[in-house]
Amino acid sequence: MTPESIVKKIRKDGYVIIPNYWSPEKCELVKEQIDHSITRFSDRVWSDHIKADQRIFGFNRISKEATQLLKDPQINKTFDLLTNSQNRVSFVMAGRLSHKHKNLGSGQGWHRDCSRSEQYKAILYISNVTKDNGPFQYIKKSNTKLHRLKMKLLYDFNWYQDRFSTHREENALKSQKSEIFKAEPGTLILANTSGIHRGMPIQNGSRYALTIYMWQSGLIPDHIKSLMI
Repeated sequence: MTPESIVKKIRKDGYVIIPNYWSPEKCELVKEQIDHSITRFSDRVWSDHIKADQRIFGFNRISKEATQLLKDPQINKTFDLLTNSQNRVSFVMAGRLSHKHKNLGSGQGWHRDCSRSEQYKAILYISNVTKDNGPFQYIKKSNTKLHRLKMKLLYDFNWYQDRFSTHREENALKSQKSEIFKAEPGTLILANTSGIHRGMPIQNGSRYALTIYMWQSGLIPDHIKSLMI
């Protein structure tokens, strides 16, 4: 896919999926790096309260392969077109999601990364992800104003709401068409994460991924910067 066709698909549905972006061998190497780094830099690893969701912010500082992903020409050209700007800051986050009782999945449930402006991420699966391994899930077209209006009129969602955790809200989202990204290692997902999404609660095994975080402002928010390795 060209960057132009990727942008068209993201603007329409909120996401695009590109298989075989990395080789299985490269993914296996990075998977080992993530495991090693979570042990080595344990004091710098962000974890949820049950240690199901573990993250290394700024993984590109310690991984050559993550740096290559961050500098990838196709991804950056796509970001250029989406934001109409080259004034961006970005880094790579390495994530390991493990099955734990009552885990909420990556991101801790349904949410928007930003409810007042558009935000984009690139997510690269490092391990094989089935429906049981906490796949990325996205409410189709929830990046659009029309979908926000529909959810406000039908379910009284707040226009700028960024978390959806009540039974009523979760049932409303179940009625919407969503994409569950079950895929092999090396699969790349590009998404407008101001749309409603989550990592599904993991039922078995583990899920490894690299995520490019990107801000158009030219500044990494302080609460994120403080977590970087």
